[in-house]
Amino acid sequence: MIKTIKGKIIGGLVLTSLVVHVITNAIIWKVFEDNLEKYIINDTDKIKSMVFKEIYEQYTSDFIEDSEDIEGSLLPILNTMNREYDSYISIDWDEKNNIAFTGRELNNNYKNSILIESRKKDVILYTVLDNQVFFATYAYPMYIENNYKGTLVLQKNYTKDYMEYRKIMNQIMVVESILYIIMMLILLVWLTKTTKSLKYLAKGMELVGEGNYTRELEIKGNDEVANLTKHFNRMQHKITNQMEQLSVEKNRIELLEKNRKNFFNYATHEMKTPVTALKGYGALLEEGELEEETQKKIYQRIRLEADRIHKLVQNMLIVASGKEKTNQKYESFNIKTLILEMIEELEFILNREQVKIEVDIKDAYIYAIKEEIRIAFKNLIENAIKYSSDKKIYIKSYNENPFKIAVCNKCRPMPEKLKNHLLEPFIKYNYEDLELVSSGLGLFICKELLSKNKAEITYSIVEDNICFSIEFMNYQC
Repeated sequence: MIKTIKGKIIGGLVLTSLVVHVITNAIIWKVFEDNLEKYIINDTDKIKSMVFKEIYEQYTSDFIEDSEDIEGSLLPILNTMNREYDSYISIDWDEKNNIAFTGRELNNNYKNSILIESRKKDVILYTVLDNQVFFATYAYPMYIENNYKGTLVLQKNYTKDYMEYRKIMNQIMVVESILYIIMMLILLVWLTKTTKSLKYLAKGMELVGEGNYTRELEIKGNDEVANLTKHFNRMQHKITNQMEQLSVEKNRIELLEKNRKNFFNYATHEMKTPVTALKGYGALLEEGELEEETQKKIYQRIRLEADRIHKLVQNMLIVASGKEKTNQKYESFNIKTLILEMIEELEFILNREQVKIEVDIKDAYIYAIKEEIRIAFKNLIENAIKYSSDKKIYIKSYNENPFKIAVCNKCRPMPEKLKNHLLEPFIKYNYEDLELVSSGLGLFICKELLSKNKAEITYSIVEDNICFSIEFMNYQC
């Protein structure tokens, strides 16, 4: 526990509190001793003053040399003081010669020592705790008219006062200990509650270390830990978002790589079919001796297969250039003007195929690569010409947000398995009509070029009516 923040704080506070507790008790004990000492000094000084006053009032000259007369004169005074103050009182010439005394002597050794230390000159007070008895020994050399008359020695038992002070001291220590324990308990509860957020934060970091970024930590309060938790949650969100972006980017790259492989696999496959056909027709021609009608059909098939290879190569070049070129010039141009110019370019094909186009487009300026938008619409219109069953094409714009242009025509029924995949590469269907030459890349090219220019193509098929819708994000009507 000492290794945790909580343990370190508690350990430091306990140590600090103990030091403060010891110092406080030492100060209280010193105050107790000083107060007791002052009380004893005042009490002994009062007894001394009373005794000395009586002696001084009765004797203003030297004591009579007859020791019995001196003792007899002093004893009434000493006995009166003894009864009043319950103390041992004696007057000694020195440690060997006692003049008079009254009361029970508490300790003769301390009395003799204090007389020796006093040297008939110094006032001395001893306080001693001996065998659970606390007493004071007091020596006061008496001089009357500058003549030494003896040393007044007092010994008094202060055990009761000492025990009272001890009792008060013990009570203070008990109260201090109780308050100390309460303080520690409150501190423990407070620290447990305060460091709970740190535990959650540590657990959250552990989960992040294990790769789990989904658990958001609960934020309580407004302290530094709460702010740290907020930053931690933000960090988790950023990491989660970045990982999601990386995952999306990874999936996108994997999909692109897959599409690239599929594209070239499909392209290789599509190239093999017409090449194989051309080799076969070439072999037949080399054999010779073919009927004129047969030769005519072979030449026709060779032309169709050559057109197919040409269109496939052309479209593949468009796809490749679209992926490689990144510095094409974007410009603002009128989409209506572009489509009308393109329809004019296709006039020969329209007349040959006897297809009519109805155009209802309003002026709108598109910000894109003009040539790529032209190629996209050219492929759409050529696709409509090729597969239109009633020889009619409708091109209409809608002033919605975003701006939309629809290219619609009626088509013959197509297999269900193709209906949802028309914008994928190499999707084609010729209705068993050998004259319909397709690389299967036209609509895929439209989608790629439009997507590159911030436009989206979708389509719908309702009762053999197919309608391609292109929505432009960057436009201005």
